[in-house]
Amino acid sequence: MTRELEAQYAALIATAPDDPTIRELVRQIREDKRLDNAERNRLWSQTSRRHEDLPLEIRTSHPVTNPEDQAIVREAAAEIQQLVVPIASPAQARAAWDAYVAMAQALEDPADVVEIEGKRFRRKSFWRKVALAYGISVELVNQLRAVEGDPAGVRTAFYVQVRASSKTGRHVDGVASCSSREPGRTSALEHVLYATAYTRAANRAIADLVAAGEVSAEEVE
Repeated sequence: MTRELEAQYAALIATAPDDPTIRELVRQIREDKRLDNAERNRLWSQTSRRHEDLPLEIRTSHPVTNPEDQAIVREAAAEIQQLVVPIASPAQARAAWDAYVAMAQALEDPADVVEIEGKRFRRKSFWRKVALAYGISVELVNQLRAVEGDPAGVRTAFYVQVRASSKTGRHVDGVASCSSREPGRTSALEHVLYATAYTRAANRAIADLVAAGEVSAEEVE
């Protein structure tokens, strides 16, 4: 019951439009005997983050004046500086993932998927649609061409690092390689090897940025 109650409070905090609403939630959380101390502290931390997320003109027009509430906000702010804490409530995180699943289902076409050894893998075309839908930009960070020799002969390999960035400023780097030693690529031209390495890295970066974490078709083909 208390977990559901905490989620309800978290949803109210996430949508609080101003400081008076936040202060009222702080009061309710303080007086609600159904919450334990750990739940109460987590919720107070969320009220502090919500306060900081409000536009400056709203924050300054409704300052926190109650000494007890000020102490709670200061304590929550200090706690946030010391701990790694969620930036969203469980309900918000679940909703974001459900939204991705729905988006992926809407974007996926049969040509975007290949089956290899009984498993489904999504191709470059799918991940570029995801990047478009989420406003993700992709840029080259680093690249390396290497000619390597060993008893089996000489091979050419490309190593690529790609960065996928969202409009919020969050970014993830993807790294990948492609070598002429790979099955089916012994006679591949260099631009094909490079393009494959880039595609693999970009697919990884986009997938990681949206928390999909999938292996793309180009990595296993």
